Amino acid sequence: MLNVNSLRNIKIVFFSAILLFSSVVWAQTNDLQLAKTYYEEGEWDKALSIYLKWYKNKTFRQDVYNHVLDIYLKQGKYDDALKYVNEAKKKTTLISHDVDEYHIHKILKDNQAEKIKKKIFLRIKKQPHTSMSAAYRFKYYHYLDEALEVLDYYAKIRPASITYTQMADIYAEKGEIEKMMEYYLKALQIDPKFIYHVTAKLTRYITDNPENQYNLALKKQLIHKLQKNEHPIWLQLLEWLYVREKNFDKAFVFSKALYLQNNMYVSNLMNLAEDALENNQPVTTAKIFHFILSQKQLENQPVYQHALTSLLTLQAEIFKHPDSIKNLEKKIYQTIPRIHYSQYKADLFKTLLKIYTEKTRELNKALLLSDSLIQHFTPQKYRTKWEEYKGDILLYKKQFSDAAITYTLMRERNKSGEPGYRALYKIALASFFEHDFDWAHKNLKALKKATDKKIANDALKLDFIILSNYQKNDSLQKPLKVFADLYFEYFTGKHDDVIKKIDSILPLYKGQKIYDDLLYLQAKSAEKTGKIQLAISSWKEILSFPTEKIHREEALFKLGILFERLNQPEEARKYFLEILENYKDGFFFPEAQKHYLKLENKIS
Repeated sequence: MLNVNSLRNIKIVFFSAILLFSSVVWAQTNDLQLAKTYYEEGEWDKALSIYLKWYKNKTFRQDVYNHVLDIYLKQGKYDDALKYVNEAKKKTTLISHDVDEYHIHKILKDNQAEKIKKKIFLRIKKQPHTSMSAAYRFKYYHYLDEALEVLDYYAKIRPASITYTQMADIYAEKGEIEKMMEYYLKALQIDPKFIYHVTAKLTRYITDNPENQYNLALKKQLIHKLQKNEHPIWLQLLEWLYVREKNFDKAFVFSKALYLQNNMYVSNLMNLAEDALENNQPVTTAKIFHFILSQKQLENQPVYQHALTSLLTLQAEIFKHPDSIKNLEKKIYQTIPRIHYSQYKADLFKTLLKIYTEKTRELNKALLLSDSLIQHFTPQKYRTKWEEYKGDILLYKKQFSDAAITYTLMRERNKSGEPGYRALYKIALASFFEHDFDWAHKNLKALKKATDKKIANDALKLDFIILSNYQKNDSLQKPLKVFADLYFEYFTGKHDDVIKKIDSILPLYKGQKIYDDLLYLQAKSAEKTGKIQLAISSWKEILSFPTEKIHREEALFKLGILFERLNQPEEARKYFLEILENYKDGFFFPEAQKHYLKLENKIS
């Protein structure tokens, strides 16, 4: 029987063994990391010395093997490379080693390369599963024809989508566009579910330019396929292609054909409508909604109610004539009882609140509706939204203290998260409009570290305007009050009035700090009213102030967007590039990067 001392000794020996084993493993790992560092820094002899010492008594490891072979090849030590490959073959039977041997003999230009190639293909015939590894290794060395030969052979034995996509990738690398498209489509013919994999690949090549050679090649082959067989996958891919080209009318033709073949594709129609709306094509969006609403079999489905509410919301945005808006209001009230889903019902109530607040300016009506919704609309998750609308309506009515109280109650129930931050920002806004700049500053200061980046950015800008224009010994604070009143009109949608008033007072403030803040407000109002040239000149004038920082990044971004819209890619790219170079931590950096890369692809 073991005594206590014996047990203690066993434990000591056991833990010592574990520590010894761990230290050996750690040392080996550390050595490999050091060798890798030498390899990456081009100190090949040092890397080779460590790798070979490690490799001598160890089993095969791919990364070590690759690095050693690469060092031999870079140093021109081809005999050592061949010897090393043959040693590796004793440890493992990977077909990639045969390809490595083929590559070395190709470099040596001797008569062995073709013999090894025949041996590789004989092995593939006996072991077809090795084809993918062989093709990958051929491609690694840029023997694209050999890689295609292997994959083509394998595809004849076992046709598979993944094989055809790999062949398409190689044809893309060779610049053989027709073949590339042919094999991507072959992959879809075998398995239509591969469409997401294929479109992800094609995204690199298909652009919004319909004359792009890749677009033309894909279109040609798809139309040819459709003439033979109206398979849903070809319709789906053509829809995707036209969406990439921003040709939503054409995309609708194929999306509709797809739906008429199979009703399950109705979600494609809704997605297309949302894409068209996002790309400022309301007419096409409305067409798609009308088509969905013409399909009687969809009447009891969520998609029908979604389309109906979305169409009414769209009409509320674009209708301007008072009679049209009045008729729309009636239609919304008639529609609400027919809507069974609270999400879509809430959308209609939001649309009514927007109509009363922004279109007809029936603020008392809007206030009554928001109070009713707070009290009666279920589920309660919408209550915060109704409270925020009520606060906004009170702001429109210039009842700033009442608005601040409403936002405060909303914040009490949402202390963390986006709604709480929005409430705090609007409390500051109400104080700003009421000319209580000290209280506005206190609340804005608390928002600078908000998790919501947009709110934090808006708070930072407004607080900067307050601090840079606030005069401690001036009880009147006239320039700041002028800006606050103009900003109130901007907030309530009176953009034309803002532009006119700023035009008339700008000369009075030339040389003062408030001057560029007024330009900032004029530029934003000009954008809202579609006055592109005025917006461009205002943003450009802001950039003429070398010491101004707070509006500069936004001015650069907006100029990039406006010139992109005017189809002047070179000019647009110039502004996005300045953001990428000078505002790496800026609010607009991620979006500027996306637009810059898109323009780079378009120009090249």
